[in-house]
Amino acid sequence: MTTPRRIAVLLVAGLATGCSPSTTPAPVPGSTVAPPTAEQQAVAVYERYWSVSQDAFSAPSARDWRPELEGVASGPALESVLRDVLNYADFPAHTEGVVARAPTVAEASDTLVEIVD
Repeated sequence: MTTPRRIAVLLVAGLATGCSPSTTPAPVPGSTVAPPTAEQQAVAVYERYWSVSQDAFSAPSARDWRPELEGVASGPALESVLRDVLNYADFPAHTEGVVARAPTVAEASDTLVEIVD
């Protein structure tokens, strides 16, 4: 049996909302829609990472993927995905199809959300 990969996603306001100032509309009186939870935001950021990286691996030579990847990854994760995309571009190689994902939140605290996929 394979152990599911565990990926810790550090919620950073700039990563979850982008680098530009938020222009969240004022709530509508009587509205019952709750704002997204930290767990929902973490899963959204995780899904965005996969979406951008999948696009990069599908067309690694199409453009410089660094700006988009910097928007969804940092540190060792960013360096690893950039290195892999450049390797794909050098061969040349690319991926086809999609990776099936079903992320769920395993644990959450004020500074860390652990996602199992």
